[in-house]
Amino acid sequence: SSGINAEYGDIVTIGIATWGIVRGKSQLLRTDARRNKSASAPFDYDGNHNPQGSTAPLNPHHTHFILVDNGTDRTFGGEMAFRAKLERKIAETYPIEKTASQREIPIIQVILNGGPNSALTCLLSMRQNIPLLVIKGSGNSADVIAKAHNCSDFDSGRRTLSEHGKRMVEEEINTSFPNLSEKVKKNIMGYVKEIIQMDHLLTIYSLESKDLDHALLFALIKSKTDNNSAIEQMSMAINWNRIELAEEILDMETVQFNREQLTACMEQAILSDRKDFIDIFLKQDIEMKSFLTFERLENMFRYKPEGSSHMGKKRFFKAVERLLPRIKSRQELTIRDIGAFLVKILEGGFKNPLRKVDYNKTPENPYDLLMIYCVLNDCSDMADLLWEYTFSPISTALICFRIYKFHAEYTCSLTAYDQDSKAFC
Repeated sequence: SSGINAEYGDIVTIGIATWGIVRGKSQLLRTDARRNKSASAPFDYDGNHNPQGSTAPLNPHHTHFILVDNGTDRTFGGEMAFRAKLERKIAETYPIEKTASQREIPIIQVILNGGPNSALTCLLSMRQNIPLLVIKGSGNSADVIAKAHNCSDFDSGRRTLSEHGKRMVEEEINTSFPNLSEKVKKNIMGYVKEIIQMDHLLTIYSLESKDLDHALLFALIKSKTDNNSAIEQMSMAINWNRIELAEEILDMETVQFNREQLTACMEQAILSDRKDFIDIFLKQDIEMKSFLTFERLENMFRYKPEGSSHMGKKRFFKAVERLLPRIKSRQELTIRDIGAFLVKILEGGFKNPLRKVDYNKTPENPYDLLMIYCVLNDCSDMADLLWEYTFSPISTALICFRIYKFHAEYTCSLTAYDQDSKAFC
């Protein structure tokens, strides 16, 4: 109760260990005093209680523990096979709500330092196709694997160690674990040699670097090179706003997005207000007339980000409620309602771009409509980008200018909106 949640908030971190090596495990047995408590009630645990050799305390930086009893006592590693299977089970695909699609939960293992059994733990997970991120410079098993990777030769998609490379790795093992038996050291060497052979699952990250989130995403991208997996990684890159990762995915020779996949990425980028992503997707020759149907535009106007503080979308719908009192929820909005909303904003001074809506046809000027969508939702950076592609740049700019003025009058934030509106003068 005073561990990781006290410092970081509502985070679930599950530790998995062998029951036989837990120091002070008698404190975790269910006694008569605990029988009336909830099964999830926290235990009072002192890791320094009754210290004995060949045991270890539970790490307090976890919210939950799974303790595997394989019948051994004071023998480390009894949990490893179970852990690898559990990780793979967690990562299995699950259905996406209201669609026929399925999505795989991204999972990655990270080794920071690590004990004598860590190389085998990593290997078992990699055999389950789980990628490994090695924190080079953190010591022990992590540095042994990093050394093996650095000393290996890469040929025909496979990494191998020369005799010189083997000696270098053996020296690293001796430095990291000087008290281990020769048999155990030999086993570690065998695990490490198999680990580096799975190059597509292995990523080395230097402790001196600062961009850990890039390394995590890159490791996931590297491990999956088929189109279905790449679309999931692209979605993560958009969510994390990592444009360089999106460019790496698009540059992969093994990945070719079809029109449907590129369309899904484009829509996510627009809804997330990611200008740079839209720029690179447009350079992929996406067909905007096919992309921006009236139905899609309507759904984009209705979209409300979960847990988002995007004030532009909130302000837009508040303005709709004010000018069109009959609209009570986002899901009631139609393109024709947006057209009526624009009529009130433009006050007859401009030609309404949504005066004629036929859901059976695609818009004639999709870039113009998308730019207006961006301005209505206060996505000025995206609007700047799209202006270059509009069919009627002058008239569209004037419409956007009037929308910004309406926003300024409505919100009384004249300075901010005047600045944005001048971009279209």
